[in-house]
Amino acid sequence: PEIRSRCLPSLLLILMYMVHIGQHAVFTAGWTPWYANTFAQLGGVLDFRPVYTLTFVEWMVNVPLLLVLAGHCALGRPLNEVTKPVLLTNFYIVLSWAALLTTSEPLRWMLVAVTFAMYGIASIGMLQWVADYFQEASKERSNRTLRPCLSVGLIALFAAYG
Repeated sequence: PEIRSRCLPSLLLILMYMVHIGQHAVFTAGWTPWYANTFAQLGGVLDFRPVYTLTFVEWMVNVPLLLVLAGHCALGRPLNEVTKPVLLTNFYIVLSWAALLTTSEPLRWMLVAVTFAMYGIASIGMLQWVADYFQEASKERSNRTLRPCLSVGLIALFAAYG
């Protein structure tokens, strides 16, 4: 295999770890929780539950990297095929964050509904990666049945976070 295909997964993992370490360094270094917003309860009353905006920023960096690892590196899907689920996922991360910060109940429920719909569409795209992989991968390929587990596992993990 060419050097790019051998080094890309390691590079993506290093980037994810650096972002994750940076996030936790920010959480532990400060004396005040400047990185947390207050949750706006319905009716405009603040209930002082934190919304960790920095966590959403971390997800917007690391989740696309995970999806590229699963779709492009593990399953060999072209980047143009991986792009739609990546963009949908990042967009629904932003919408879920916005749903936590809004004081409008109808807007909150609309954002939650759109978020779950976008999760479903992105998940279908990821399952299509798996189907295409099984059609194209030779029966003798190493880890032929294990590689798709990364994509399916991410779908399940994102459902648990939802």
